[in-house]
Order: sequence, then structure tokens, then C-alpha cells
Amino acid sequence: MSALLVEAAGAGILSDPREFRIALEDTWTSTEWPGRAATRELWLALFEMALELGTYLEETELRPVQALPETLSVYRAAAAGHEDGISWTQSFEKAHWFATRLSVVARRPHRIFKMDAPRNAIIAAFDQSRGEQEYVINTTLIEDTARREVRPEEWEYLVERPAFETLGEPELIGMREPVIEQLGPLEATVRETPTEGYSRAEAVGFVLRSAHGMTTDAVVVALDAIEELYQAEAPGRRLSGMTLANAIATAQDDKSE
Repeated sequence: MSALLVEAAGAGILSDPREFRIALEDTWTSTEWPGRAATRELWLALFEMALELGTYLEETELRPVQALPETLSVYRAAAAGHEDGISWTQSFEKAHWFATRLSVVARRPHRIFKMDAPRNAIIAAFDQSRGEQEYVINTTLIEDTARREVRPEEWEYLVERPAFETLGEPELIGMREPVIEQLGPLEATVRETPTEGYSRAEAVGFVLRSAHGMTTDAVVVALDAIEELYQAEAPGRRLSGMTLANAIATAQDDKSE
């Protein structure tokens, strides 16, 4: 359908800008696998044809990019090699649904990725037709380092408890002091819990079970510290609670600098 849209635009059949936007919205939202139907470059070209300078497409209407937040936290379910696709969602639950469904349908494991997309990379937003809180994002404008994998150990935690930024207090996300204050009690809990040592999966699970009342940012800082520790010490090794607590304490010190 994307190729037909290109041909129609080239032939002057869709010369009216609004008609083209309607056709583009219908083509995108009715395509089950946009990444298979056309290349990323072709889709980006089609959206570029629909936009005016400083705008993004919301359903079928142009909206000013400046009306968006400076960044949007978004997720994407993707198989290896497809992490830089342009379809993302603000809903972790929806990304989780896609990851589990596509792993079965495609018979390939799908991972979930998260990034904070700058508003200048947002080219479209679609929700009315499929309720997926979808954002089409020009990922060619974003560094690969801005994207991180959401570990499978985090999935259950995030599905059960919506990301903190969706609860009406986004101004707290990423603030330095709340993260520091939350890491202290977590460090103490890890340090004081008797154990013969944790595997990587057990350590991540313990942190997630102990994370009630913490913001997503604080949990991610703790998980990143643990991930770096196991990578440095060898992924298969069992580490003591004291070692894990020291890693969290180091992350806490880094946040205070």
C-alpha cells in the first residue's frame, strides 16, 4: 500500500495536502507490519511529504512540534537488527504485548527498548484507530546510545506498576535528589538481607521486589549498577549482598556528584 501511495502522489491523484495526510494515516495504521511493507527510508519520505516545517502529524492533522514535551519516553518491541525502527509507543504494556505476541508469531525472540525521544524527532502520533499510543519517530536523528534495552527481569515489574511518569507527576522523573533518597533504603535492604549470594537474575529480581514506592528512574539506576557489576565480575558468578549493596552505594555517590 505504501508503494501505491507513492504512485498516487507522483501522479497528482493526491495533490491536496489534507487528502494525502488522510491517505497516509490510513495506510500506516492499516498496515500490520509497516517495517515489512516498506523500508524505513520510504516511510520517512512519505511522512516528510505530509508535513510542513515545524509540525508533526497527529492522526490526520498537523500540530506544532513545539507543543510537545521536550522529550517523550517511548518503548519499542523488536527482534535483533530492528531496534532502530520508527514505530514506538508510550505504553510499556503495549510494547510488552507486542514483544510476547511477535516472539510467537515470528518465531524469533523480541526484546523491548526504551528511549527518551526529542520532540524534533517526532513525526506522527496515532492512537484513535488502534489505541496503541503510537509515535512515529525519525530514529535517524537519534544516537544509538539514547536507546537502552529493558531487561526481561524488569518486564513484570513495569507491567504491574505503570511507569511513574504516567501517574501525573512527570516533573519528578530524573530529578537528582529523589533518586538519591530512594537508593539509600534499597542499599540498606540489600546489605542487611542474609543470603549465600545472588545470581544475576536473582539480584535483579530481588531489587524489583524491593522497589515498591520507588520511581522508575531510581530502579533503573540500581539495575544499571547491578548489570555493570555482573558484566565486570562475570555474568555467571554469584555475588554477595554486600557486593551488590556497594555497587548501589557507588551509583548513589555518582548521582550526588
